[in-house]
Amino acid sequence: MEKKGCRILSSLLKCFTKTFAKGKSWAGQFTLEYFKVVNEHVKVLIIARLNLDSYNLKADLRGLVRLIRSTFSLNTKYPPYLENLIVFLESRISPLLLRNEILYIETHISCIESIDRGMLLVLLRKKYKSLRQHEQLRWEQIMMEAVMPKNADLKRLSKLAVFKDIIAKAESLGKGYQNRQHSLFGLMRDEFTHGVEHRFDKSVKPWKEKFKDDDGIELMIPAHLDDLAARIIWCLVRNSIDITAELLACQVRCYCPHCREKTSDMTKATGPKPSDSKEATGLGLSSCAKGGTDSGPSQQAESSIKKGNPVSHAAASKKGPSQQAESSMKERTPVSFPVPFASLFKPALKPPSSVPPQKPQSSEANKPKPQSSKANKPKSPPPEDDGGFQIVKSKKGTRRR
Repeated sequence: MEKKGCRILSSLLKCFTKTFAKGKSWAGQFTLEYFKVVNEHVKVLIIARLNLDSYNLKADLRGLVRLIRSTFSLNTKYPPYLENLIVFLESRISPLLLRNEILYIETHISCIESIDRGMLLVLLRKKYKSLRQHEQLRWEQIMMEAVMPKNADLKRLSKLAVFKDIIAKAESLGKGYQNRQHSLFGLMRDEFTHGVEHRFDKSVKPWKEKFKDDDGIELMIPAHLDDLAARIIWCLVRNSIDITAELLACQVRCYCPHCREKTSDMTKATGPKPSDSKEATGLGLSSCAKGGTDSGPSQQAESSIKKGNPVSHAAASKKGPSQQAESSMKERTPVSFPVPFASLFKPALKPPSSVPPQKPQSSEANKPKPQSSKANKPKSPPPEDDGGFQIVKSKKGTRRR
């Protein structure tokens, strides 16, 4: 899909996940009139009033699936990975959606563009390679939980133009691929990254083009490996593997006034690390933009000072001496310093005197200084020449004025 379709689908999913997070439901009794599209974003017009339970949740998900099928289908064909999202929504049976389920729904791989899906594979492969050996083994075990698609056959892939040269090169280096989930996951990443290098057949002159260099390179992955990438991502999210930063980094960016204002609020607040960011999910994970993030004792003390509340001794004791001095000056209350640090702050805490103290004058300073002989000599006027000009002597030489 294009960016417009990705934004509409992603915002539509978030309308339902945020409603479920509040414990509310429409019980499947909603139509298109309940929503509106503003700046390529879906907004809720009629808020859900019923309480959420397992029956209402299933009814809402069935209605959402019908809405997705009727909106995002073209001649009974769906965009890549969209059928995986539909199957996932229809298979939810619990009365509430878990946090990992909401994260997977809101950042689903069907809601991003083709180039961003390829970059997501690159980021996940990069994180996998950066782990230690025992952590990589855990990733491989988790990836093995993904069900292999029927058409995911390495022998069949080795006959396709896009995969053929990549598989042959890996075998020549002694790093051949296998019919396993983690190995095929590496093949998907290599196809997106190195597929362009094997675009031409260089054994003949002139070179023969085997495939075009366009977005179709990434589209060959879902065409020949089905939804294996989406299944692997769900296995990682379900087993609490922290890939939130990688999922959020590949989401479609929006520059509407609402999103820009939300982004500016996020930058002003002291946010968590990228790997801990949950701003895209609907279970209250974007509350850091509204109420700030979880701060430490020093940040809590500063916020309480600004609000005019007294600072507790436990919060102030975890600060350094310099921070205690600043907070005490704001509160106008005395603070006791340790002995080594008190001497550092004594000059700054002394009030400035209005009249500077006079220095004691010695007897030698009172004695009058003898005048030099040069000062007693009278200044003679400059000599004049016959033309009436004054001759001025300077360091550079004598000149006429």
